[in-house]
Amino acid sequence: MKLPEFQLESETFFIRSYKNEDAEQLYAFVKSNLNDLQSTFPHTVLNTVTAVAAKKYIKEKRHEAGLGIMQMAGIFEKSSQRLIGHLVITKVDKTVPKCELGYALHDKFRGRGIATAAVGLIVNYLFAALHFEKITLRIAPNNKSSIALAVRLHAHYVGMAQRDFKSVDGRILDSCIYELYAR
Repeated sequence: MKLPEFQLESETFFIRSYKNEDAEQLYAFVKSNLNDLQSTFPHTVLNTVTAVAAKKYIKEKRHEAGLGIMQMAGIFEKSSQRLIGHLVITKVDKTVPKCELGYALHDKFRGRGIATAAVGLIVNYLFAALHFEKITLRIAPNNKSSIALAVRLHAHYVGMAQRDFKSVDGRILDSCIYELYAR
C-alpha cells in the first residue's frame, strides 16, 4: 500500500505531505520547538539539524511514503502559509491495516483547539480514504494536553508501555498507549 500525498483543509489550517521546498520551515519548526521534540520526535530532531539536512530528510521520507512505510506531513496556518505543526504516520502494517500517529504543534499555537482539529482531520482521512482499522497514539505520561486530546477523540486507553521509547539524549521513556478504531 503506497501512502499517497495528500492535502486536508480546515477553515484556519491545512495539512499536507511535505514537499522538498518545506525544508527551511521544518528546520525552523524543529529549532524553535527543540525542547519538546527531543523526547517525542528524536529521528526528526537528529535529521533536521540544518535546512540542507531537513531537505534530505524530507526526500528520504517521501521515498518511504512511496514504499508504504510511513508518511510525514505539516500542519500549515492558512493565512500565513507558515508551518505550525508536524505529523508522522509510521509503523504502517498493511495486513490489518494499522499505523501509529505522532503529532506536535508549535508552542505558540497550542490551547486553541488546532491540535484536536488537525489530529481529528488526519484520523478521519486515515480511516475513510486509506481504510485503516486501527491508529495507535504513543503519548508521554507527562503530556497532559495530548492525553486530553486522545480522550476528546474517544481513543481507548490500552495501558502504559514501560521502557518503550528512546529520546535524543538516550533516555528510555515510558509511553501511554491509546488506540482509535474504525467505525
